[in-house]
Amino acid sequence: MPSLLQTLEADVRFRTMLALLKDADLVDMLSGDEALTVFAPSDEAFDKLPEGTIATLVQQPQDLQALLKYHLVEGDVRVAQLNDTATLTSLAGPTLELEPSDPPRVGRATILNPDILAENGVIHGLDYVLTPVS
Repeated sequence: MPSLLQTLEADVRFRTMLALLKDADLVDMLSGDEALTVFAPSDEAFDKLPEGTIATLVQQPQDLQALLKYHLVEGDVRVAQLNDTATLTSLAGPTLELEPSDPPRVGRATILNPDILAENGVIHGLDYVLTPVS
């Protein structure tokens, strides 16, 4: 079974997420032994951001890394488990609020592509880019 990194590389829905993970120097985490859950916004989700947002983030590596780590959670958390959990702590620190619905939601995002399995975790495709609530 491929790693999280290999799975993202093979899936055309997540090209922007993959490129940003590379820009933020986070790809090693996705091919490591530690299991992760990746809430991956689709390319269409990134297209919904205001014009210039991605270019600005790429120029601010700490902000980009924080945003992307907000989409990562330790462990392999499947959709069935999300319905039993109210919050998960992101690698960035803030928690992700979960709403058990059909389909399930994480913050303002809907999980459109659940449980894309990888050797070292799972990917959930989102329709929206998550941002920590201040």
